[in-house]
Parts: sequence; structure tokens; C-alpha cells
Amino acid sequence: MNGLLRTFWAAFEPRETAEQRSMRLLRAHLNALQRRQFDEHSWFDVVGGQSGRRYRVYRAYVTNVQEVGTDGACVQVLCFLPCGHLPLGDVLLAQKVALEVFEGDALAVALLSALRA
Repeated sequence: MNGLLRTFWAAFEPRETAEQRSMRLLRAHLNALQRRQFDEHSWFDVVGGQSGRRYRVYRAYVTNVQEVGTDGACVQVLCFLPCGHLPLGDVLLAQKVALEVFEGDALAVALLSALRA
């Protein structure tokens, strides 16, 4: 009986939300510098896996990726994101991985989005 009561009350305990889990997953895949940038500025820098260009990913859903120059100034704003309604941390992690591993494809999607706008 005691185990049954514990199971019943466990259903009412606060649990981590999808948003919280996604942010935890994102942070687990950021390096120390990226985590510090994200904590202090709500953005983190990513180096493109093919070109070596630097991108800044902001804590937002739309037009949140910028290519930045060596001086940190915005060169261009990019818009690409995974399909579906996802928690923000999952979107940011997908953008990070896309730039690091599939940079050319991510830029092609961003260009198509710009042409459709």
C-alpha cells in the first residue's frame, strides 16, 4: 500500500518542462566559452564547419542567427530552423549542429527562406 501511495503522490510532483529539458540539453552541448556567452549575453558563437566563418546564435526563434565579422559586427542575418513546434533549446541546438556539420545546407535553406520572404 505504501508504494501505491508514493506512486499516486509522485504524479503531482513538479517535473521539468520540455523547455527546461531542451535548455539543459543545449547547455550540455555548448563548450565552456559558449555557455558563458549564453549566460551573459543570451547568444553564443559557432564556427562554421566548412568555411570557418563565425555565426552568432541568439536566444530567439526567428532571424536569430547572424554571420559576424572578425570585429563582431553583423555581416548578414540568417533564418533557418527545424520543422515543427519545438522548445527553444532544441531549435538552438539544431541550428548549432547544422552550422558545425552541415553549414552549406543550412545556408542554402536560409537563402531559400530569404527568397520566399
